[in-house]
This record gives sequence, C-alpha cells and structure tokens, in this order.
Amino acid sequence: TDLMMAFPALLLAICLAAVFEPSLWIVAMVIALVNWVQTARVIYTETSSLAEREFIDAERTIGASAPRILLRHILPHLLPTIIVWGTLGISTTVLLEATLSYLGIGVQPPTASWGNIIFENQTYFQAAPWLVFFPGAAILALALAFNLIGDALRDILDPTQRGRE
Repeated sequence: TDLMMAFPALLLAICLAAVFEPSLWIVAMVIALVNWVQTARVIYTETSSLAEREFIDAERTIGASAPRILLRHILPHLLPTIIVWGTLGISTTVLLEATLSYLGIGVQPPTASWGNIIFENQTYFQAAPWLVFFPGAAILALALAFNLIGDALRDILDPTQRGRE
C-alpha cells in the first residue's frame, strides 16, 4: 500500500488508462486499482488495533480458532469502517471516472458519461452554459450525497460518536 500511495492516483489512472484501449471495463479496473489503497490501509490499521485488544486475547486464551476470532469478533467491529469507507469511495470513483472521460481516456462515446458530456459541450459554453453546468452539478451533487451518507453512517455506526451533539 505504501508503494501505491507514493504515486498520485490521478496520474497513475491516466497512465494506465492511456496504455490500454479505453473501455468501460478498463476504466473500472483502473479505478479499482487506484482506489483500494486508502481503504485497505484504514482496514489494516483498524484490524491491527483490534487484534491487540483484551477481548481478542481472552478468546485466544480459551482456545478459539483464528477464523472464529476473525468472523465473530474482528469482522463485526470492522463492518462500520468498511461501510463508511465504501460509501466515501463511491464519490471518489465518480469523480475519477468523470475526469478520465473528460480527458478522453475513460469511457468512450456512445456510452454516456458526465465527463464525456462536459467535454463534448464545452465548445457551446458561451451560447448554452447549462450544457456544461448541469452535468457538472450532477457530479458535484452525487459526490456530495455519498460523502454526506458516509458521514451519517459513521455517526450512526461508530459507538464513540453516540451521545455527542
């Protein structure tokens, strides 16, 4: 993960998308390749922290197997983190796909993409600015909505946040 985090995600995505034939599947693979790093790092850190807790030591002491500890004790504590980072990752994915499509190395026409729509209509910006504004506003609204959903889920699922106003 440290090696992947050393490269800027957008630059790496642009390089990978430029090397391969642009298609929906290649864009999906490129996005998956650059977006897994932050989530994996957070989950690894959370898992390492949980593995050192006293209730895990107690389970080991009574002879619980590693799969039992993982499935019954660690995974339920990780589930809120996975859900929150999953929702936050959706907004990153939408923004990265729109960027790649705008640059011409993402999803290719006739497949619809907000990045393609903005790119194709930017020449008409002076005469009809709404052709660029509405797709851009849709990208912004979707990214903001998933960020707010992720934040709300964190507040609901995180036991340390309960009772705070």
